[in-house]
Amino acid sequence: MDLLQRRAVLPGGGFPRPRGDGPRGDYLRYLADPQEWWARAYAQWVAWKSGSEAMKGEIDRGLANSDEGWRLLFWGHDEFLPIAEAIDTLFESLGWLKRQ
Repeated sequence: MDLLQRRAVLPGGGFPRPRGDGPRGDYLRYLADPQEWWARAYAQWVAWKSGSEAMKGEIDRGLANSDEGWRLLFWGHDEFLPIAEAIDTLFESLGWLKRQ
């Protein structure tokens, strides 16, 4: 993952390093992997850009789930806005997206 992708996913360009033992710790470390962050951010961006109610509904269900493992899969709507804007900027810089 390059610096532009890191900045798109997390404006500071860094990633938290969760700790823990056993399967739960393994899962949290997996979620914190930079490539996994990028994959989840891109998937959420596609859901927003596509306007798909089914995809956005899946995100809303995940955010509403009481299990932390589900909530960690997605960013809240307000939290995701700057990430979506950074992905837009990244894709514009690559010539893959034009501002409308």
